[in-house]
Amino acid sequence: MKKIFLAFLICFINICSYAQITISKADALIKSYVLSKSDYADCWIFRYNSSANIKLLYNESIVIPNNTFVYVVTRNPEQSWIDGYEYYFVNKSNGSISKQKVTNSPQTFENWMRIYGNDFTIDNKTFNFESNKARTRQKLMKANIGNQSHNYAVIISGGANKLYNHLRYWNNCSAIYKILKKYYGYKDSDIYVLMSDGKSNSEDRNITSSVKNPKYDSSPLDLDGDGICDVDYAATKSNITDVFNQLAVKLTSNDNLFIFTTDHGNKGPNLCLWDGELMNDIEFAKEVDKVNAGYMSILMIQCYSGGFIDKLAKKNRVIMTAASGDETAWSNTYYNHGYFLMPWIAALTGMDINGKEVNADANNDGKISMCEAFIYAKEHDEYAINGKEHPQYKSISLSLGEHLTLNGCDCKPKYIENRTISTNTTITGCDIELSNVTIKNNSSVTIDAEETTVINGPFEVELGATFEIK
Repeated sequence: MKKIFLAFLICFINICSYAQITISKADALIKSYVLSKSDYADCWIFRYNSSANIKLLYNESIVIPNNTFVYVVTRNPEQSWIDGYEYYFVNKSNGSISKQKVTNSPQTFENWMRIYGNDFTIDNKTFNFESNKARTRQKLMKANIGNQSHNYAVIISGGANKLYNHLRYWNNCSAIYKILKKYYGYKDSDIYVLMSDGKSNSEDRNITSSVKNPKYDSSPLDLDGDGICDVDYAATKSNITDVFNQLAVKLTSNDNLFIFTTDHGNKGPNLCLWDGELMNDIEFAKEVDKVNAGYMSILMIQCYSGGFIDKLAKKNRVIMTAASGDETAWSNTYYNHGYFLMPWIAALTGMDINGKEVNADANNDGKISMCEAFIYAKEHDEYAINGKEHPQYKSISLSLGEHLTLNGCDCKPKYIENRTISTNTTITGCDIELSNVTIKNNSSVTIDAEETTVINGPFEVELGATFEIK
């Protein structure tokens, strides 16, 4: 009897070890595995309900391993990032879990079923630039902006595809467009807008921000509500090249250029453009460098935006980004704007998204410099405060950002570089910066700056020579 019992027990164990894992068991296994990680509490988990290979953005795909259930996980789905997806496979025979290294998002979620995750609150509260307070502020600013004919702007929002082209990206572009036109007097013809599929009437925007239950429309072409089409081109690499070629011919050292980029970015860093195109930092800088504008302000709020700084930085430019080069940027799905952009807009307009008056004018000169706007935005960015994103700022000329506004620079720096001064001289200007300067031959050099004097090394005054800063 003992031998018969043992034989039966061995048989039972063998049957259990080869029993197929059911879908419900696989779901339970993946949820237990993923949710055991401390930073996955707000994630979404989807199961793939197809046997076809998984098509991803940017012409990537995943071949499904044999005999597995397939899952995709996205942490913090309110970000709706497109390179933060994790693919898991549960073996149908033994329940073992493996992970795919590819992180790009699926092209579509039509064959996916969400098995875990709560919906997030979505609204569309945006800035009201038509209130009496806003109009009063606009009149005040327009009275002091000077010659608007020298101001140009480029607005870029790629969107990737219609599933990931969220309503907030249109909101971001619309708000920036209204600020340029209503507060700073930019002309429609001098604002170049490259957005998703351009002037096409096809569906290109997901107004629910949901990947599983999207609702699409065609992005409105009127960004400021005056009934006129403001979108010029689709956000593609060839169109970006075309726009910067036009600006290269048109702009001179007397002109001021503002560049704004929004929507998705991914590691590289890359701008995510329409229809799955990518433009990396080297390619983008090559286009921007064509333009010989006197001054540039560049605001980039997509994920990994800080990675563009090194390639874009020049003496006549101020660059601001919502995130560092190795982290994602965050957006608010209730207000449907970027977290960093909301206080940046508030700084420029003197009013936050709820209509409360704010003051970012730290030096009380009646103007909001790029430096003041950045500092205010960083100090009031909810996700910068909690450490989830780290806004970046770069101005090679230390004082430029303190004087550069969306209307240009009212205190142009003078650079004294790589010079040997051997005669008596007085150098005047607004801001003066000296770098790699030697004063010799008993000469006397006086710096008479209206604002600031900055000395960068190396700097040498030889014996017998004199140097004075008034």
